[in-house]
Amino acid sequence: MTPLKAGDVVLVPFPFSDLSGAKTRPALILVVVREELVCAPSIRQLKHEHDKLRGLVESLLPVVGWAVELNKFDFQRLENPSIAGREYQEGPQRGYFDVREYVLGRDGYACVVCGSARDRRLYHFRGRSERPRNLVTLCGACHRLAVSGRLSFSVLLESYRWAARVSAMRALWLPSGRLRFVAAGQVSALRSVLGQVKTHSADALLAVRLAWGVVPLSDTCGVLRGRFVRAKNRQLHRANAAKGGVRPVAQARRYLVSRAGVRFRRYDLIRYRRRQGGVLTGYINTLFSRGAVRIADHVGKELYSGAGVDRLCKLQDADTLIWEVT
Repeated sequence: MTPLKAGDVVLVPFPFSDLSGAKTRPALILVVVREELVCAPSIRQLKHEHDKLRGLVESLLPVVGWAVELNKFDFQRLENPSIAGREYQEGPQRGYFDVREYVLGRDGYACVVCGSARDRRLYHFRGRSERPRNLVTLCGACHRLAVSGRLSFSVLLESYRWAARVSAMRALWLPSGRLRFVAAGQVSALRSVLGQVKTHSADALLAVRLAWGVVPLSDTCGVLRGRFVRAKNRQLHRANAAKGGVRPVAQARRYLVSRAGVRFRRYDLIRYRRRQGGVLTGYINTLFSRGAVRIADHVGKELYSGAGVDRLCKLQDADTLIWEVT
């Protein structure tokens, strides 16, 4: 077979609507891709983060198998949950002369901000294409406010970017001996049959039950939460080539030393004995030059500020992954 390159014109069979046959039509090759699946880098990065987290958990716990809940979103039903039958097949713009008429009909032939039906105009409030989701109906007064930047549209229409990414991730993941997939609809149906309340932990147990047939002893389980943090601040964004590419030295303190000679750094897990009595456990969030620290939980919420290093007891050295302390 002759190798193809971008710019070649080839004949491609296009199937009929009823799939009973095909007709040959010319097509232009825009780009030649590799045999592996091609997708946006953001989607590959999202899958990579999932795989990295699974690898981390497997390094800490004796994991036998995984149950992954993935959903395929239907964007027509996201915009119109009651759509069905012929209306679903023909699409929402069926019967409208053009995009303008469809947007006006969708918005009830009135301004989406004030409800006025006078001097109706379409406003392109997001995106670059002329898709209906990027257009809204405004009256003349609201249109002038929007053009001048005095009108916000952040809550008018919901963004489906996350739903599109999750749907695309289904093609990147392949089932294996230790990895099984469960649809969100299956979890929802089983939850309704068992009469359970929707929670993250309960749905996780239902997914394991569907994927592996394991019936848990309880409907609830403990949830261990954690997050990734930056171990070092290298200030790469400040290495400006126009200024000679010299990275300035970080001015923040990197560690504090107690009288006993113990070195404390940011994100160390510590225990603090308060003067008023009681013990506090958390992570070092901020180092102060006066020899004190700010203690926070795993999400950064302040627990105590101004704790002296001499009253600290180190439980664990700093790591790039910090966990909820229970």
